[in-house]
Amino acid sequence: MKPDQKHIYYLLGDDDRSALHSPHLDVVRRYGYPVLLLTDPVDAFLLVRLTQYKDFPLSNVATAELRCPSTPRSRKAKPGRRLTNRAPQA
Repeated sequence: MKPDQKHIYYLLGDDDRSALHSPHLDVVRRYGYPVLLLTDPVDAFLLVRLTQYKDFPLSNVATAELRCPSTPRSRKAKPGRRLTNRAPQA
């Protein structure tokens, strides 16, 4: 975690590929914060009761209630890989 980070961000997904390419990650990636990718079916049941770890609340990046960081965006944050929609070359 970054020193100024106030939340632990996570994203539930069916598999690694779909979680990595989720558009919900774009908001948090702008700030360069790490996101836990939870792809095991039991993770959703775990998060019903687990709402924070130590003093850090767990925040799902796919919800409308996501609290965005109040710090300015880091210009050094590297964008994630993007899918391209290229037609096959003949």
